[in-house]
Amino acid sequence: MNNTIRRLAMPMIGTLVASVTVLASPSPALAGGCNWLTPCGEAQNNSPWTILTTEVLGTKGPHWCDVWNKDGGTTDSPWHATCDQKPLAPGKHRGGGNVDVDAVTFADRDYVVKVNGRLVGWKTRGVWTRIHSNEDVVCFKNSNGDPMCEVY
Repeated sequence: MNNTIRRLAMPMIGTLVASVTVLASPSPALAGGCNWLTPCGEAQNNSPWTILTTEVLGTKGPHWCDVWNKDGGTTDSPWHATCDQKPLAPGKHRGGGNVDVDAVTFADRDYVVKVNGRLVGWKTRGVWTRIHSNEDVVCFKNSNGDPMCEVY
């Protein structure tokens, strides 16, 4: 490679390497276990009732959350964890992008849970359902008129 080509190419190669490094590095906002490869957990409240969500399950917060499925999924594994409980009004959503919802509950009523197509059953009001970073949960009024949260 002659000197003129080398002088022109080297700054472009350095810029390309720096750009790839920035794109491949997780941003602080995505430190909750989600990034451009694994989307953040998201909650959609399609019910007529307010639900609660948390984004800091087990890491900090002024509240406590009693989770029935510590590791997510359908297995009962109770966990009493710190959290920050945030109300989510009917018709609203939270999460996705750079916000990672970790769990949801109905504070004032028992609710039905379905995870990845499997009916889990009834959960007591205030007991939290954990979701993974790459999952979404939709809470709604089912055909029987019962509150229900379905994890996808």
